[in-house]
Amino acid sequence: MKSIWCFFTSLKLFLISGLVFIAFGAVGSILISAVPEVFGDMDHDIFFTWLKKLGFANFSATFWLYGFLAALAIINLNTLICSLDKLPFILGQINRPRVKDKHSYLRWTVFAPYLAHLGFLLVILGHLVSSASGFKSENNVYYTGEILPVPHMAAYLRLENFTPKFFASGMPRQFYSEVTLFDEHKKPLKKQIISINHPLFYRGAGFYQSSFGEELDQLELTVQDGTGRPRLIRLAEKERKMLGGGRVLTLKTLTSDFRGQGFGMAYFELTTPSGINSGAAYLIRGRNSVNLGKSKVTITDVVTKTYTVLTINQDKGAYLVLIGALLMTLFALVTAAVDYRKFLN
Repeated sequence: MKSIWCFFTSLKLFLISGLVFIAFGAVGSILISAVPEVFGDMDHDIFFTWLKKLGFANFSATFWLYGFLAALAIINLNTLICSLDKLPFILGQINRPRVKDKHSYLRWTVFAPYLAHLGFLLVILGHLVSSASGFKSENNVYYTGEILPVPHMAAYLRLENFTPKFFASGMPRQFYSEVTLFDEHKKPLKKQIISINHPLFYRGAGFYQSSFGEELDQLELTVQDGTGRPRLIRLAEKERKMLGGGRVLTLKTLTSDFRGQGFGMAYFELTTPSGINSGAAYLIRGRNSVNLGKSKVTITDVVTKTYTVLTINQDKGAYLVLIGALLMTLFALVTAAVDYRKFLN
């Protein structure tokens, strides 16, 4: 038992494990780029969920991950056992009788390395928790005014308003999504403006601004049958509008690749007492009319609706990583202060 304990407290084990860790990491950095069909979705899912689905099935490309994780586990075990091994000695130093003076408090600085060790272990534990739990959900589309469910959570989200800002070149500079978060009973919980680098957080989940867009919603039309003034109407896809005299105009389909120009096609159907007339009109300037029997339908404008695209991630290990990082920072500050005190003396 003692030999096993000594093995896991040896500096040589730490150095060898570190070199193995670096070697597998180097191999992985090459394979990730060389085999994108395997690793392309790695960042879009919880790590161990992804590894379970694709790891052994593509072992020739993912073998390095198992070596990487094994080396990391040994490094952590080595750090933990070394800390426990030195603890009795450190406690003995603290309890040793000393003459009290203004520098007596410095004896507690022997615990400083434990701050670094504990911080390191918490950072690794936090990443382990994040890699095994939580969720990642991308391309969540929310339209202005619509309340829609939040994936993997008993909650709803409504986009209240969307405001993009652009550079003079027309490229997006920043975009702001004003949202309201509701509980499972649609009771308001939180209202916030989400923008790049300013996410909304709720119950460990982060709502991140990812993208935005516009799509066709309705068409503004004039309908003229030669018997009077043109009639102005607005139609959405699948919507029907009574025109009088037993006539019904339906926008059957509305297809587009809208990018601010309104390109696409609308397919109309006009039902009259004498039969059905149908035809298509292109959403392109100069070709935006269609004759349906004795009636002429002209597209005068397009109405768009804005949507925002959010990435929603739940990272359950983030707080452990933060605490670990703070402990390591505290270790650095204590060490610097002690060294400065020794320099002055």
